[in-house]
Amino acid sequence: MLSRSWFPKVSLRLNYLSTTLKQRGWKYGFKKVLEKFAAFKTQQSVPAIAPSQAYTCLHYYLPEIPLSQDFLYYSWLIRNYPRLTDLERMRSTLPALRSPIISILMPVYNTPENYLRAAINSVLAQVYPCWELCIADDASTVPHIHQILKDYGEQDPRIKVDFRTENGNISRCSNSALTLAT
Repeated sequence: MLSRSWFPKVSLRLNYLSTTLKQRGWKYGFKKVLEKFAAFKTQQSVPAIAPSQAYTCLHYYLPEIPLSQDFLYYSWLIRNYPRLTDLERMRSTLPALRSPIISILMPVYNTPENYLRAAINSVLAQVYPCWELCIADDASTVPHIHQILKDYGEQDPRIKVDFRTENGNISRCSNSALTLAT
């Protein structure tokens, strides 16, 4: 655990790193953050920073990047996760490209509501607009499935839904989703 007397030092260094990040870019800033944390670990008078504290500090300055407790994966995310400017640039160049429709097949059976919504919302959040989500419900017995799929199908015309009357397991359900694809 970090002592309270140590927080002002960290705060001053993080403010410096934040300014550097804004001026020189995130790659340079991330490299400096890693150097500073490595320097802290080698000093005997300063306790090592727990990974969760380092991630929290970095996440404060890079909030659009999802947190991960795996340091290597988080460092990869910082180098490769698209920024808002990257996404806007992608959106602006898409009309110039010849865009094929990508069909995404999604068989569903008694999926928990939070996972179902997260999966559908992740497709809706894509930058590439030329897609269709073909969902086949394999006669789910959970009541929320039908209503959620119906609502999403009405919300976006690219979402196509088939409600199977009998359970056919993954292969028949996937084939039903495939019949919805154009």
